[in-house]
Amino acid sequence: MKRTVWLMAALMVLALPLVGAAQTETGRITGAVTDSTGGVVPGVTVTIKSETGTVRSTVTDSAGRYVVANLAPGPYDVTFELAGFTRQTNKVVVSAGQPVTMDTKLQVGGQTEQVQVTGSLIPRPTLEAMSPVTTLDVEELTYRGMTRVEDLLQSLPQVFAAQNSTVSNGSSGTATVDLRYLGSQRTLVLLDGRRMSSGDAFTTAP
Repeated sequence: MKRTVWLMAALMVLALPLVGAAQTETGRITGAVTDSTGGVVPGVTVTIKSETGTVRSTVTDSAGRYVVANLAPGPYDVTFELAGFTRQTNKVVVSAGQPVTMDTKLQVGGQTEQVQVTGSLIPRPTLEAMSPVTTLDVEELTYRGMTRVEDLLQSLPQVFAAQNSTVSNGSSGTATVDLRYLGSQRTLVLLDGRRMSSGDAFTTAP
């Protein structure tokens, strides 16, 4: 009887390390990620979450494969995420000492493109007009210190030299405006909203 008891005790002592090793033995999850055409998908974020809230994550390599080792036995939620693909979550149970292979095929999700336009809300009537408009008020005319309107117009970049006070030879004594180098005869001049007539008998330019 005593020998039997001693034998049982010895067996229990020898079995304790084996039981502890079995309890501490872990598992792993491995697999490959492909798309709908069967091509490998690298750069996929693989997140593994246990029931206790423990989170592990990894990224698929250039061959689309991933490995998550040292997982305690139990159920897990495995999530696969990558921009342009639909997020996918699978459930798996990890057993001690047994690797779990989970190959996943991702589906292309709805890709949305957002275009944001920023700018000023200040209205610009000159942008919608037939041609750019330059407006000078009375104060600006006074600050220029010019006594003749033709001299003021000659300072604008869109006005070219025509008949003015600087012309002596062949001068008719009038002042004309050549707007955008189209010719002074084609420049329309309005005074108080009315068209000006020609300056002299030899030219039709106002």
